[in-house]
Amino acid sequence: MMRLDRGTETGTMATIHAFLRRNHGDIDDPRDSIIYGPSTSYQTERWWKELHERMEKYFKEQLNWLKDQGHYNPHSERDRMLLAFLMIPVVQKRLDVFRTVVWTSHRTRAKKDTALPDGVPDHIYSFPDMYGLEDCGMVMSHLYMLMHFTHMYSVLPCIHHTPELHVGSL
Repeated sequence: MMRLDRGTETGTMATIHAFLRRNHGDIDDPRDSIIYGPSTSYQTERWWKELHERMEKYFKEQLNWLKDQGHYNPHSERDRMLLAFLMIPVVQKRLDVFRTVVWTSHRTRAKKDTALPDGVPDHIYSFPDMYGLEDCGMVMSHLYMLMHFTHMYSVLPCIHHTPELHVGSL
């Protein structure tokens, strides 16, 4: 079961969750595994605030400096492609560091009326048996998931199916 607000970032998450629950075989309708409602926890908001403070402001300042100095024109496809080529690996590295150092290594507090364990998220994920949980993960390629999401739920951009690559062959 996943509880989400109707924020802009949750549509894809809900689709992925429903898809995985559908393939898990323990519910009839995967949409029943999603509950929408207002955010009653500040944890998600804290995550976005941390990400904004540590990442977004930094990169916006850098991009604005490049633009203000005349080194970057956001209307130039060449400048955008060059910037993407250079910056995507840098941004990904910073996001990976944020995830491992800041977010998944912090200790969560125990909460009333919940079956979720308290502790360090990375440790809980790596050692579920120490928390009375079981590892229910399954390995799937990104392409497999993308193709299935597109085909089953029509929520991601359309992918043209070719004889060499279609959902049934993955």
